[in-house]
Amino acid sequence: MTILKTENLKSFYILDILGIKQSVMAVNDISIEIKENEIYGIAGESGCGKTTLIKTIYGMIEPPLNVMDGRVLYSIDGKLVDIFSLDEEELRRLRWEYVSYIPQGSMSVLNPVTKISDSFWDFIKAHSNYKDKLEIEDSIKEHLNAVGLPLEVLNAYPHQLSGGMRQRVTIALATILKPKIIIADEPSTALDVVAQRAVIQLLKNIQQTQKNTIIIVTHDMGVHANISDRIAMMYAGKIIEEAKTEEIFENPLHPYTKYLIRSLPKIGDKSYKVSVPGSPPSLINPPTGCKFHPRCDSFKPECKKIEPQLIEISKDHKVACLLYSKEMGQ
Repeated sequence: MTILKTENLKSFYILDILGIKQSVMAVNDISIEIKENEIYGIAGESGCGKTTLIKTIYGMIEPPLNVMDGRVLYSIDGKLVDIFSLDEEELRRLRWEYVSYIPQGSMSVLNPVTKISDSFWDFIKAHSNYKDKLEIEDSIKEHLNAVGLPLEVLNAYPHQLSGGMRQRVTIALATILKPKIIIADEPSTALDVVAQRAVIQLLKNIQQTQKNTIIIVTHDMGVHANISDRIAMMYAGKIIEEAKTEEIFENPLHPYTKYLIRSLPKIGDKSYKVSVPGSPPSLINPPTGCKFHPRCDSFKPECKKIEPQLIEISKDHKVACLLYSKEMGQ
């Protein structure tokens, strides 16, 4: 069942530079459907709009970010609810109980002068019906045991914990109320590979136990290979390819996806790795036609004029590339 979907979503940053208004088209006409009980990955280079997309999905719209068009629909009790139609109180109730958010750089979001136990108390009291003190304490201890965190962390301040432990505490905070959807923005960034593996395994264990949906954003394709069920490749504010994880790695279609897959190191492979040539385009003034054409090794004259649409090439595999569209006579 579809638990969340976007329809023609456009979210731009409206900037006033020396009296001239400019639009950064960070999310530009994105339509996706995310299924219940799956881990949906969003991949792409820095600056492609990944974080803006999930902030919009979460309803975290603050100037200069503006929703220009489209809808974000949550399936709640069998009904589709547009998050932009909710008032502040309805939005507050939706968050943490139904959908939670693990922000980028979440190791730094913990209050440095507050014990970890107090952070858990604040979350539970603000977003749940628990009233009894002992009931809240039991709930916190039960959840920490479930996610493999020692109870000693409750008496610690954030600076007394390692980076990996702080990240795991943040994930525990985001999942203590068993939300239906967890949005994680670069949850393994700035961690060493051992801590990364622990964090990714924690997210997988939580998803298997709570049977919720996880939307994970990371530029690290290795992380997606280990956790994501499906992956959406994002470039210049658009989804350019979407498929099951195995299909993306075994049969990438878009030239951009192929570059990213080829750049991954493999044990025993000593061949020279080539990264994507050039740099990502400006989202204020992106190229005409296909946004990737200035960097593409399969460039055709039509790519500069025609913007490809995301179309289904095979079952559950979509791509936005003129190499696979009728405009190129395929």
